[in-house]
Amino acid sequence: MFSRHPVPQFGPMGCGISCLAYLTARDYARARHEFFSKVIGGDWCPCGYNGKAILRALWTADMNWERRRFSRRCPSTKQIRHGNIIAVTMPNGYGHYLVHTPHGWMDSLDPGAEDVTFENWLPCVTGQVRSRLPGWTLRSFFCPSEQDRCGP
Repeated sequence: MFSRHPVPQFGPMGCGISCLAYLTARDYARARHEFFSKVIGGDWCPCGYNGKAILRALWTADMNWERRRFSRRCPSTKQIRHGNIIAVTMPNGYGHYLVHTPHGWMDSLDPGAEDVTFENWLPCVTGQVRSRLPGWTLRSFFCPSEQDRCGP
């Protein structure tokens, strides 16, 4: 069950919360409180959420998912299915999470926001659905545990 619209992030380092909110059809504040407060022992994490925290939040949401890394054998996004979360590194050096949807890539940042500093664009208002994945560095992705692995 996906949300019908992109879920914008309201805090710095909140893209993981937005992705989980999108996947569970909740708003940002509810997803942060229901899933992430149990993972980090509070309602806010000023330093961002690493892959382990995202994975624990997915488990808290009763989603049996795992984290997989991109490799030489599986270097592209062809293995990514609708609903998978992808972790990337943006040109400014920050990590970022996006969700693959039937319409493209759900991005919690407003259009053009990735080119400026956090102080100038938070909170985001609309988020966006990108038709193509930006040319950012691929790091890893999160998917259901039963999803097939890349290659034979």
